[in-house]
Amino acid sequence: MKHAYLIAAHNNFAHLQRLIRLLDDKDTYFFVHIDKKSSVPDSLRKMKTTNPLTILNEYKVEWGDSSIVKMELALFQESLKVKEIEWFHLISGNDFPLKPAAEIRSFYDNATDVDCFMEHEPFPSSMGYRNELYHLYIRRRSDSNGFLMWFNDKLNALQSLIGVKRKPIDGLPYRYGSNWVDLRRRAVELLVDRRQRIMREIRFTLIPDEMYIQTFLQNDGLRVVNDNRRYIDWSEGKPSPKSLEEYDYKAVMSSGKLFARKFDTPQSEKLADLILSPRSPIL
Repeated sequence: MKHAYLIAAHNNFAHLQRLIRLLDDKDTYFFVHIDKKSSVPDSLRKMKTTNPLTILNEYKVEWGDSSIVKMELALFQESLKVKEIEWFHLISGNDFPLKPAAEIRSFYDNATDVDCFMEHEPFPSSMGYRNELYHLYIRRRSDSNGFLMWFNDKLNALQSLIGVKRKPIDGLPYRYGSNWVDLRRRAVELLVDRRQRIMREIRFTLIPDEMYIQTFLQNDGLRVVNDNRRYIDWSEGKPSPKSLEEYDYKAVMSSGKLFARKFDTPQSEKLADLILSPRSPIL
């Protein structure tokens, strides 16, 4: 059974290449999107993998807006061209495998009664503003234009005051979960077939990558496991998860997950080496 890793990356390219080398084998294809705001390093373009490595550099990806969904759908669409691929794994360039590549593949190969490993739950009412209001300017506050963010805040407050509330997609309730997922071919085909509709419906929503897959794949008879098999630490309460370090080893390795994120350079390098070391401590 063939697998595809669809990797979204924008920096930390030495780690990205290490990630690809660790996962590379005869049954694996790689499709990597590098944010258009970044240059694709020559070392990545020249990288040799068992099967052809496909690099996309189409979209400027901004936190929280529809460009993320557009990029992910482009990866799904491109990878579907390889007819032999059955499993599609959407990961970030800051992920790291916690098991050998063959063991990870075997886990999915043996999941014959599953179509999707993905987190999903009813959309939290406390975050309804993400989909119910029109967001015209979307950036992290730390990266934003002060005036435009102020204007967006005022516009959202006005929409709330006058009772603006966008209707759910085709009457479907919004669903919520991580955008990092593992999907069988049938699920990916459904998403790509609905690409235009998805992009139309999520326009001006906030952080749509955390709801479009869960929302648009509901009611399709897919067999879903509510677990994306990734260890991610949100304990810092920031828009992004914490960078994992050496002292996180026990929590990471006892999690039972297949991947962890995020691994940054240089703070995560000792942890990565420890995971790969045959002399790692026994938990």
